[in-house]
Parts: sequence; structure tokens; C-alpha cells
Amino acid sequence: MHRTWGKPDANQVRIVAALRRAGVSVQPLSAVANGCPDLLCSYRGYVTLLEVKMPKKPLRPAQVRWHANWDSFCPIFVVETIDDALLVTRERRDDAGRYGTR
Repeated sequence: MHRTWGKPDANQVRIVAALRRAGVSVQPLSAVANGCPDLLCSYRGYVTLLEVKMPKKPLRPAQVRWHANWDSFCPIFVVETIDDALLVTRERRDDAGRYGTR
């Protein structure tokens, strides 16, 4: 299989730092490549995958394929800002069905 490496979007470092300050456990997954989401996050027992994108930047074809084949038990959220990331990781435990994925 051909590996498609992508470099992290410019906002990822700031998002990871903010999540960690808020008590979210964060594991970057960039080395997995092939469309795998950027971050594995856990907050108070709820695991979430985050795909970090710059505003208005679309998913790459490999990301679309990976997301489409993923089991929805652990949802993937596409986030563009710190507020987006905090919202879906910290509040998902209260209302998992309220937020949509892309």
C-alpha cells in the first residue's frame, strides 16, 4: 500500500496544547498516515478522533476513504479551531449525538 504522508496543519500544535491544558489526553497519530485522523483524544472515559484542518480546507481523498471505513463507535470529528476541539472532546460525554461528523 502506498503511504500518503501529510504534514500537520498549522493550527494543530495550538489545538494540542489547548486540549492538554484542559485535561484532555492527546496522542498524535500523524505517523500512521494513509488518511488516519490527526489526534486520538480521551477525556473522562470518552475517546474521540480528531481530524485537524485549516478553515475551509477539504479532506484529502485518503482521509475521506479512512473516515468512511471507520467504525462509528469512536467518532471522528473534523475541527478547525481550539473551540471546536474542546467542544467535541469535553462535551461529547454529555451529548454524543448532538455533534455531527464530516
